[in-house]
Amino acid sequence: MATIVLMEDDNLVRNFVTRLLQMQGYNVLAFEDAQPALDTVDFSQVDLMVTDLSMPTPGEEAIRIIRNRNIQIPIIVVTGYITGEKALYLKTLGVQEIVRKPFDLNEFLAVVQRLI
Repeated sequence: MATIVLMEDDNLVRNFVTRLLQMQGYNVLAFEDAQPALDTVDFSQVDLMVTDLSMPTPGEEAIRIIRNRNIQIPIIVVTGYITGEKALYLKTLGVQEIVRKPFDLNEFLAVVQRLI
């Protein structure tokens, strides 16, 4: 069973995505902020990271830290707003996919399956 770390500060979105992924058979470690995940999760044992950008500890910072630890797991950014410039920057940090909120459930699950 693949393990996914989900970092999303919106309770409704976090709970919904957690249930959606669990129904697909994934083990989900869900956090409302990036810092607790960075402090407690062994990311070398994780198959995929899904993160929002706007949190008390921004998802962008979590991505930089994960990559600085030389962990090369696939990363999906889920965000409500992003500029083309920011998207290009995230790609240089090693983000595989950017999914805009609100997202189509089937498309999101297809991206998850493809990256795992």
